[in-house]
Amino acid sequence: MNRVVQCSPTHRYGAKGDEHMEQNERPCYTTQIGNTTIKIRSALPFMTDEQQAQWFRDNDSLPEVQMLKRAWVRATWYNHKRRIIRAEYELNKGKLESTV
Repeated sequence: MNRVVQCSPTHRYGAKGDEHMEQNERPCYTTQIGNTTIKIRSALPFMTDEQQAQWFRDNDSLPEVQMLKRAWVRATWYNHKRRIIRAEYELNKGKLESTV
């Protein structure tokens, strides 16, 4: 099934440091998943952890950053709940085996 999805026009938020940088000048992080090639034109993947943290603090007002933070919180919460359920399962499994 082939389907064409109309994409919204590209957004332009005046992120710090981007005023004089053309799209071709940005570092490009490329990865491939299956038949899909993903290109991220940003310096973010090449930054250290401290630089990334500072970038997120400086650009906290951008809608994309807020969406990323919400997704990160949800994923963290989901993984935390999963670990608790797994630990309870392992704990109860030991109790069930001792009664059999």
